[in-house]
Parts: sequence; C-alpha cells; structure tokens
Amino acid sequence: LIYAYSTSQGSLVVMDDKECAHRVKAHTSSVVAFDWSNTGEQIVTASSDGHVKIWDTSNMGLIRDIETEENFTAVRFHPSNANIFVTGSEQGNLQLYSVSTGRVFESIQK
Repeated sequence: LIYAYSTSQGSLVVMDDKECAHRVKAHTSSVVAFDWSNTGEQIVTASSDGHVKIWDTSNMGLIRDIETEENFTAVRFHPSNANIFVTGSEQGNLQLYSVSTGRVFESIQK
C-alpha cells in the first residue's frame, strides 16, 4: 500500500506500507492539495505559497515548478491524460495546465 500526506509546513510525505519512502520539503507554505497522475509516475502539489510543482514519484525529483499569483484550493490530474492537470483557487478561477510545458492552455474565470 502506497499513500501520501501533506503538512502545513510545506512537506509531502510518501509512505510505502508503514515505512516513509520519501519526505520532500515541497513548498515554503502549506501544501493545500496534491494528486497522483493516472500512471502513478507523477504527483502534483499546490500550495498557499502560489506554486504548483510536479514530482517524479520514483525519486521525488522536481520535474516542474510553476509560480503563480493564485491562492490554490485544489489540484487534480486529468483522469486519463497524465499531461494535463487543473487547479482551483480561492479567487474562483480554474486553470488547465500542460505538464510538459508548464503553461496554462485554458482558463475559466469566476
């Protein structure tokens, strides 16, 4: 059983059964949301520090760091396309990102 949890200090912890497999200081502020890709190869984290980060689950290496002006409340990978994720913010905005470019390709404003 592999699972993860985030902390208010900005860490992401990945557990393998009852053992800590990886602990990463992911952000400078609380990790408010995270999600695994449908392939299990990546984790996306969103933080109140305004950053969204993509992580390689094999070694928890940072793949991409996206800095924004948003206060995130949610982040989810697309259920069948691991190259797409969406963020939701306190401002009521939804933004769809490409993992490969780190760019927003669609934005829905409140």
